[in-house]
Order: sequence, then C-alpha cells, then structure tokens
Amino acid sequence: MAGSDQDSQSPVRSLPVPDYSSTTLSAEASFSQLHSPGPECSPETLEEWMLVCAKAACAYLYPTLSSLNTPRPGQESGEQLDQLVGDVDDSLLSNLIAEEESQTRQTQQSQINTVLISALAKLDSQVQQLLEAVLRSRTDSTRDGRTVKYETVYYLAAIL
Repeated sequence: MAGSDQDSQSPVRSLPVPDYSSTTLSAEASFSQLHSPGPECSPETLEEWMLVCAKAACAYLYPTLSSLNTPRPGQESGEQLDQLVGDVDDSLLSNLIAEEESQTRQTQQSQINTVLISALAKLDSQVQQLLEAVLRSRTDSTRDGRTVKYETVYYLAAIL
C-alpha cells in the first residue's frame, strides 16, 4: 500500500514563495545585464537628437516636390523631362496605330482597284486601248513613279 500513497500525491512539486529581497536582487542583476548603461547624455545632445528626428519626420510627412519641367541645372535650355525620353523606340500604342493605318490604306487601295477594274471591264475595247496608251505615256515620265501612280488613279477616277 505504500505505492498508493505516492499515487495520491501531486506530480508537481510545490515551491515556497520567494521573499521580496531575493526577487529584487534577481531583477536588478538581469536588468543590468540586458541594458548596459551608455554614456551620460547632455541636454545639448538630446536637443540635437530631437532636431534630427523632427527633420526626418517632416521630410517623411511633407516631401519636397519638384517639377520635371524645371530647367536642367547649369543649362539654359531643356528640361529635366527631356532626359527621361531617351532613345526609346516608338511605343507599342504608336506601333499599333501605324499598323492599323497601314492596313486601312491597303484595304482602301484594294477597294479602289476593284472599282477601277470593274469600271474598266465595262468599257469598249477601243477605250480600253486608248486608256492603256495614256497610262503608258504617263508612267514613262521621269518623275517619281509613286506620284505618277496616284495621279493616274485620280485621272482614271475622273474619267470614269
């Protein structure tokens, strides 16, 4: 039955409550280890630290604003914004716009060609031969072929 006496006892040991002097001594020892005393601060040092903190807080809360349109320092012309542009190719948007305009021009040219071909097909064979001779004489000119081509299209459109 000796084992039953041990079972009735709590497995946790109970310690006596520490006295005030030992807890104070232990707290002071641990506090001195955690916080080593630094050099004494003079009021001037504290004032300097406070000013540095205040300047940092003001700079964070109220940042200085500068415009990109201001002139470059030391230069009479040009703005700071000019430096940001650099040698970058056209933007994607301008590339898309140019591609769309090119497709629109090609579509318009094919529509004009379709109208002209159908109008030419409706003409007499003698008129077709006459127009062919006129076009050859205009295309053989010494001017830029592109200009002649557009003038010819307008000429044909006016005739038809």
